[in-house]
Amino acid sequence: MKKRLVSLILVLAMTAALLAGCGGGGNTPSTTKSTAKVEDVELLAGSSTVQNVGIAVADVVTKNCATVRMAATGTNSTEANIVQMMQKSDRSHTFYMASAAPFLSAKYGVAAFKEYQPTADQRLVAAMMYGTNGFVTTNPDIKSVADLNGKKVAMFADQMPQQMAQAAFEILGIKAEIVTMTFSDQFTALGDGLVDACLYLGTGLPNGTPLVPVGPLQELVANKGGKVYAVTFPADLQNQAVEKAGFQDVWPYSPITVPVGSLSDTYKEEFDAYGSVTGMICAWADTDEELVYQVTKTICENYASLGDYMTELKQITPDLMLSMLYMAENEQDIHPGALRYYKEKGLWPDVWEKANKK
Repeated sequence: MKKRLVSLILVLAMTAALLAGCGGGGNTPSTTKSTAKVEDVELLAGSSTVQNVGIAVADVVTKNCATVRMAATGTNSTEANIVQMMQKSDRSHTFYMASAAPFLSAKYGVAAFKEYQPTADQRLVAAMMYGTNGFVTTNPDIKSVADLNGKKVAMFADQMPQQMAQAAFEILGIKAEIVTMTFSDQFTALGDGLVDACLYLGTGLPNGTPLVPVGPLQELVANKGGKVYAVTFPADLQNQAVEKAGFQDVWPYSPITVPVGSLSDTYKEEFDAYGSVTGMICAWADTDEELVYQVTKTICENYASLGDYMTELKQITPDLMLSMLYMAENEQDIHPGALRYYKEKGLWPDVWEKANKK
């Protein structure tokens, strides 16, 4: 009887050890977490919508991984996140959110990063959001970029989109003032009449169905009784502006026609916009491979929980987390820890190659 009891205790102990890993699609009991070695990690999460994504990711990781405790830190922008990473002496326990434009600006040393050496140490982990950038206004007489002559346009801090917009203004021979604001503040400023236009962002899936305006834009539309209008940015003008700005090899967006219903229920027109925008989780190359693997595994195996935090994350899946990393040139741009998980699940390379036509 005593031997049988000892054997039972050993079996239970081994079972508890096996269950102490990450992922698994459910919450890890607090008793398990307390006995495992826990790594404290930071996620630099930008502001507004990006910060909310970071908070969702950090909470899902912390609740579902016995070995990682993640905290989201709000910063000025995803551009600022990369600058902070550059300045850190130890980046081994920090992840950061980035969008495509600053990621590539830093990689090639252009726009806001032209005074820096090109950054070869960034690695992609997972894409978290697909969206489309354009311009919106509360003035029905402003219908295209050409109508912004003499107007104030609010844009967030990413320098590559700002420089591209400025190039478009110069091509058209107009004078428009770009005012840098946080993503949320620009909608407030437009609503208060402090600027004449600001950036649009709708999120969803890259399949031509209507996108969902981000929260601050939805609030603006509601406050204005639906009287918010799109400012179309013609594809030919965008292509000329990209060339004038010298971004032919690094501009991350392609012209896109935004479907009807993507701004509001009352706005029944398509409009041309910058193109796709992806919010991503990134890490530096020297971040521990096992740590990145566990974070990637936990996010992918608990992806359905992300939608409980934000409507913008309801449609995210592991396939999309990988396939939307379109700024990757090859597998070297993806962190080895994340790549290991994608390969284990049979997602790499097929899912990524199919989406990016590599």
